[in-house]
Amino acid sequence: MLDEEHILTFSRDVSERVKADKELERARKELEDNVEEQSRELKMKSQNLEETNITLRVLLGMRERDKRELERSVMFNVKQLGRTLLREVEEQRPE
Repeated sequence: MLDEEHILTFSRDVSERVKADKELERARKELEDNVEEQSRELKMKSQNLEETNITLRVLLGMRERDKRELERSVMFNVKQLGRTLLREVEEQRPE
C-alpha cells in the first residue's frame, strides 16, 4: 500500500469572475467615455461663454461711449436753448 501514487487536483469555475471582470472593464470604459464627452461639452460651453463675455464687454463699451455722447449733446442743446431764452428775455426787458 505504500507504493501507491495519488494525484490530487483542484478545479474552480472562474467563468463568473471572468464575466464580472469583463463587465467591470466595460463599465470603466463607458465611464471614461462619458467623462471625456462631458469634458468636451464643458470646454465648448466655456469657450462660448468667454466669447459672449467678450461681446458683452465690447457692447458695454459702445453703450458707455453712446451715453457720454448723448450727455454731451443734451448739455450742448440745453446751453443753446438757455442762451436763446436769455437773449429773448433780455430783448423783451424794458429799459
